[in-house]
Amino acid sequence: MQIQLAQHTDPVEYWEGGNFELNMSYEMLQGDDWKRVIEALWANESIVGPLVSRFVPGQEIPETHAIEIPEPTAALTQHGILHVGEQAIGIDVLITRSLFECITLMAPVGMFANLTAGSKSNPYPLNDNPARQSLEKTYRELALTLFKVVPFSIASLGWNRECQLLAELTFEEDALKNFLSTGNSLITDKALKACKVDPTSYEEMLPGLRWLAPTG
Repeated sequence: MQIQLAQHTDPVEYWEGGNFELNMSYEMLQGDDWKRVIEALWANESIVGPLVSRFVPGQEIPETHAIEIPEPTAALTQHGILHVGEQAIGIDVLITRSLFECITLMAPVGMFANLTAGSKSNPYPLNDNPARQSLEKTYRELALTLFKVVPFSIASLGWNRECQLLAELTFEEDALKNFLSTGNSLITDKALKACKVDPTSYEEMLPGLRWLAPTG
């Protein structure tokens, strides 16, 4: 099932409704690691950018912008296009280097005609929706490619999923239970062992990296 783009008269509506996210959390990147992973992100064949402004389907593609690397303790957002199958959707890329280190790709719900947002009672809806599976397959393939450049600790996918921090999982029992029961994440063997979880319970996607399949 192909992603179907929404048709809005107001361009602002494409950027409303929360986001389907890919969040890649890192543990204290060193040296030029940030530069390497960010450049690899924008060089990926599924992504166009950075752009000087947000992309709106059906409108002219904005000019490109220089790749930026945030300073330590800073955060920045750049705009881009993500290709999912034959469709091009606007995304924001948030890079955080403050209390935690994370790269977040955000595809707004307003871009899609055949995907809807979640709720507090069901925050990760439509796991069996083919259009959502197409989007998250693109996210997962991108995450696996970037892991080979600079390994992340955890990559979580979902609606308004936010960055998942290993420190939370190791010290907060409820957070770990929710993380494991939700799934839809990539996590290293090292991180699982830190949580006292057996990595061999999950599918190995790359050496030392496991896939927690989505539930619900």
